[in-house]
Amino acid sequence: MSLEPILKKVQKNLNEGNVKIALLDLKSAEGMAPDDWRVAYYYGRCYLETGEIDKAIEHFKKAHSVQPLPEISYFLAMSYVKNKSWDDAASVADTALQNDMDDLTTKAALYYIKSGASMEKNKLDDAIAAAEKAVELVPNDEQYKTHLEPLKNAKG
Repeated sequence: MSLEPILKKVQKNLNEGNVKIALLDLKSAEGMAPDDWRVAYYYGRCYLETGEIDKAIEHFKKAHSVQPLPEISYFLAMSYVKNKSWDDAASVADTALQNDMDDLTTKAALYYIKSGASMEKNKLDDAIAAAEKAVELVPNDEQYKTHLEPLKNAKG
């Protein structure tokens, strides 16, 4: 069996919430291609789901160093958020946002992460600016709007 069908099965199981099965399939994938960035990425996704944040960060960093795609940047930044590593989360989001990105949903999510990290670092102006960008990119997302409102109110 080649790597591709295994990775598709991993993605399907992750999407369906079958993390334990995805992890079992990843063991096979890792045996076939231990240095493939996709294997590291999916391990990161699994560990993020199981709450093993340090392991998630380790694997996302490995995948990101080889393939700094916006989606991987998002999950790495989200892992840093869950670990309350605000500087790292903001840095990953900033770096990703400096690149051209067609996926507006991921771009907005990275601005949202940047806003939250800025808020936690008491940088209200940066938090507001990033939240406004998220709302601008995906204006129908109620979570982004709900996040922005108290930030603006806090500014006065």
